[in-house]
Amino acid sequence: FFLMIRRPPRSTQGVSSAASDVYKRQVKLVPDLPPNVRDVPKGTIPVVNIHNLGGTILGSSRGGFNDEKIANGIIKHEINHIYAIGGDGTHRGLLQLSKYFKSKKIEITLIGIPKTIDNDMPLLDKTFGFDTAVEVAMWAIQCADVEANSAEYGVGLVKVMGRQAGHIAMHASLANRDVNICLLPEFPFDIYGPKGLMEYIMKRLKERQHCVIVAAEGAADGMRDVKLSQEVRKDPSGNIIPEDIGLFLKKELPLYAKKNHQMDVTFKYIDPSYMLRAAAPNSSDKYLCAMLAEYAVHAAMAGYTNCTVGIMRAYSALIPFDQITQESANLVKYDDRNWQRLLQSTGQPPFLNDESYKPLSLIHI
Repeated sequence: FFLMIRRPPRSTQGVSSAASDVYKRQVKLVPDLPPNVRDVPKGTIPVVNIHNLGGTILGSSRGGFNDEKIANGIIKHEINHIYAIGGDGTHRGLLQLSKYFKSKKIEITLIGIPKTIDNDMPLLDKTFGFDTAVEVAMWAIQCADVEANSAEYGVGLVKVMGRQAGHIAMHASLANRDVNICLLPEFPFDIYGPKGLMEYIMKRLKERQHCVIVAAEGAADGMRDVKLSQEVRKDPSGNIIPEDIGLFLKKELPLYAKKNHQMDVTFKYIDPSYMLRAAAPNSSDKYLCAMLAEYAVHAAMAGYTNCTVGIMRAYSALIPFDQITQESANLVKYDDRNWQRLLQSTGQPPFLNDESYKPLSLIHI
C-alpha cells in the first residue's frame, strides 16, 4: 500500500505497509534526505531513486487480510487516501474494504494500481513489471540454449513465473526464438504415449541433438496423464501452489531416455523465477509505472474513488472495483495470435494422444 495521511495544517505525510501490516507497522516516505544527513533515520525511506530499483520498498504479503483491523488502523492514523498496488487479490481486498467503509459511512478515497508480472489482470492491456520479466526470462532462455547445444543430447529447461497464465513464457519464447517447446498451464498435454511430450523430445534429440524447453510455473497442471501429488497445497492467500514440472522433467526425462531409447541425456534446469520479480525495471515498465501513478493521483484529486487505473485498448481508464474483480483472469487462449505465432516458431504439436491411449498410472511422486 501507499497511504497518505491528513495532518493539519494542510501537510501530507506518506506511509507504506503490506496489507496485513496496516494496523501494525508504518514507515515514513520522504522525497530525499538533506545533504548533511548521512544516516537514514529509522522508519524513513527516501524515494528519490526508487524508480531505478527492483523489488518493493513498500513490502508485500500474502493472506492476513482483516477488513475491520485494517479499517481501524486507517482511521487511527487519520488516513484519507489509499493507493493500493497489487493483483486480483489486492483488488478483491479493496472491494471488501470499500464495502466496509460504506457500511460505516466513512469517506476514504480508495484507488487501485494494477501490478502483477504474470499480466493476468482482466480487461487491461498490460501491467507494469511484465516487460521486465519477459526480458530477464529471455536471457535465461539464451543460457539454456547454450547449455543444450554444448552437449550431445542436451536439454535445457527454463521455468518462469505464471501459475495460471503463461504470458511470460509465451512472450519470452517469441522474443528469443531458440525455444523448441513451450508449455503453458492453459493447454492440457500428455507426458507419455506415442504422441506425448517424452516421445517428441526423443525424436527431436535424435534429429537435432538438442532441445530447449520453456515452461510456465503452473504448467504441471496441464499434464493429463501424470499427477505429481495427491495433496493440494495453498499459500496464505488461498492460491493453489503448483507442482514443479521442472524438477519432475529433470528427474524423469533422462531415465525415460535411457530406458526406452538407450540415450544418455544431459539435462540443465534453470529456474530464474525470483530474478524476474527482483530485476530493476526496464524503460518500458518505468514509463508505464510513472504514467499509472499520475493517473491514480489525478483520479483521486478529481473526486474518483473505489476504482483502479489501467490501460485498456491503448487508452487510460478508470475501472470500478466490482467490475474488475468479477471478470475472469486474462489467460492465453488457443486462438490468440501470439500463441499461433509461437506454434509456428517452435513447430510443436499439441502433445495429445488419441482416445485409445490409456495411461498406466496417474500418480507420479
